Amino acid sequence: MYSLRKDRVQGILVTGAGGPAGRGAIGYLSRRGFFVIGADTQKVKVEGVDIPVVVPPARIPGFCENMLDIVKRFSPSLMIPTLTEELFPIAWIKHAIEEYGCSVFVSHPDAIDITGDILRTVRFLSLHNIDVPKTVSGEVSKDIVLKELGLPVLSTPRRGRNRRDIRILKTREDLYREKRRDIVFQEFIPGDEYNVNIFVDRDDEITSCVVLKRGVQGQKVGAVERTERPDLSRLCMRIVRLLGCEGPVNIDIRLREGSIPVILEVNAKLGENISHAEEILDSLVSAWQKRMRARKNR
Repeated sequence: MYSLRKDRVQGILVTGAGGPAGRGAIGYLSRRGFFVIGADTQKVKVEGVDIPVVVPPARIPGFCENMLDIVKRFSPSLMIPTLTEELFPIAWIKHAIEEYGCSVFVSHPDAIDITGDILRTVRFLSLHNIDVPKTVSGEVSKDIVLKELGLPVLSTPRRGRNRRDIRILKTREDLYREKRRDIVFQEFIPGDEYNVNIFVDRDDEITSCVVLKRGVQGQKVGAVERTERPDLSRLCMRIVRLLGCEGPVNIDIRLREGSIPVILEVNAKLGENISHAEEILDSLVSAWQKRMRARKNR
C-alpha cells in the first residue's frame, strides 16, 4: 500500500493524466520535483507520474466516492482536475475534498453548469453583449439550420465537448446525414483561432493570462504560438468575472471578418496547450502554497 503522508506537502493528484492537459501539468510538476499521483480512466504510462491510479469515468455512479477514497488513501495536498466531465462532480464535493487537507481550484457548480453546456454558454454571453457564433439547437429541423446558418456549418456536442467530435458540414448531404443527439449547430467562422488561458484566485484576482494563437487550415488546428492580444485578454477577464470562475480557465476565440472576437468555448479548466502557458501553473502552485501557509498559521 502506498502512503504519501511523509510527502504530503509534495503530493499532487492530477486527473485525466493521459490527456494533453494532464500530461502538460504532470510534466511541469515533475520538473519542479513534486510527487505526482496520476489518475485516469485507463492504465496509461505518463512520464513524471509517481503513482498511477485508475478511476471510473465521471458519468459512472460512485465517481465522487471513488475520488474521495483516493484523497483519503494517498493524502495529496492539491488536486488538479483536467477533464471537462469531471469538473461538475468534483465541484460538488470540493468542500469534502478540502476537509481532508487537499486544495482544489475549481469553479462553482453554477459556473460549470453554464460552461459545460454550449447552448447555455451562448445564451449567457449573448445576454452580456458578447459576440458568439450563431447557434441553433440540434432539435430543430435541418431546413431551419440551413435557413438560419447556411453552409458550411459546424455540428458539435452540446456537452462534454471534444475537438474530435466537432464536424464541419459543407453540403446539404453532410447536414442531413448528421443524426447525433444532444448536439448544436453553429456558424462556421474561418481563420486563426486564439486560446486565452487565465488563472483566477479565490479572491476574484486574476494572477496570470496568456494568449495563444493556433494556426487553422480548414478544420485542422496546426501549430501553437504565444502572442500579445490585450483586447482578447481584457475580454476574457471580463467573461471569467461575469461567470464567477475560480482556478484555471481557457477560452477559445476566432475573429469574425478578421477583427471581431467571437467566443467559441469557455472551459473552466486547464487548456490542452498548457505547456505553452506555464504561467497558469505557476499561479496555481503559488495559490496552493499560499493556502498551505495560511493553514499552518491558524
